[in-house]
This record gives sequence, C-alpha cells and structure tokens, in this order.
Amino acid sequence: MAEITTKRGKQVKNVDGYLYRPDRRSADGGQFWRCLTDGCKGRIKTNANGAFVEYRNQTHCHPRNAEDVTVRATVTRMNARAEAETTSLVEIYRSETAALSGQPTTAAAMPTYHEVCLRLCYCFVFVCTLCTVDSASSQTTDDISSVCKVSLGPTILAYYKTT
Repeated sequence: MAEITTKRGKQVKNVDGYLYRPDRRSADGGQFWRCLTDGCKGRIKTNANGAFVEYRNQTHCHPRNAEDVTVRATVTRMNARAEAETTSLVEIYRSETAALSGQPTTAAAMPTYHEVCLRLCYCFVFVCTLCTVDSASSQTTDDISSVCKVSLGPTILAYYKTT
C-alpha cells in the first residue's frame, strides 16, 4: 500500500479505495480513522502498528475513487523524491506522470506541474513557520536550511534558489 499524505503532510490511509484521516486514539493503542470526504460516516480502526483491523462503519455517501487515490499517491511520491533527490522538479514530474500514461482518466486528474510546485511551496512555508523561519524574508536558502529544524531536500532548495 502506497503512503499518502495531505497538503499539510498528515497521513492518510487507503482502504478498499476509500481515503481515511486520523480521528482519535483507541484505548488499546490503536487509531480510529474517518473518511476524508466531508459529511461521510465511513470509519475504520487500525491497531497500534497501523495495520487495518476492522470497519467501524462501512456506510459511505460517495463511490470509491481509484483515480483520486492514485493521484494522491503520485503527488506524495513526487514530494518525497523532491526532498530526497537532486533531480529537478520538472524531471520528477515528468517521470511520475509518464507512469500514468496507460491510465487516461487518472492522468487527466493529475495536478499541473505548477500546482505541484505550489504545494511544495506551501509545505515549505508551513514547515518553516513551525521553525520560526520566514521563507518570504530576505534570508537565503542556505540561511533557511541551516536554521530550519526540518531537513529540506536538495531539490526543494535548488528550486528556491531559482525563484
């Protein structure tokens, strides 16, 4: 199962084509999850290791969306590669979207290159505000990466040096 995160870096679970976000902890150390769609009553429970245990409520007010799951997993993979590699964002985007060429409806649902870059910018500003670093200030990316408590990947830093 591919790891999926939200725009703010929160973990999302994919079970049978439905996406779930953390809801609350269970008394046995597990986790309750609720459907990511607003107003949906779908719920699951995982054990302390994060493995799926049971459905708490299988009633969803919407159909499964395999394309959305694939798109979110692809964007999460792009973000992880941008943080870990020195490959340009354009090349990462091209290689990840090329893998979707056999799935036209999924490829059509993919965000544009610009939207993916904006997501990286959002994550950067969000993370650095937690570290009390203002990414919009006159500090260079070298100053930011030395002060920031989180490891910013080389591709992300290279992107900010060009903007």
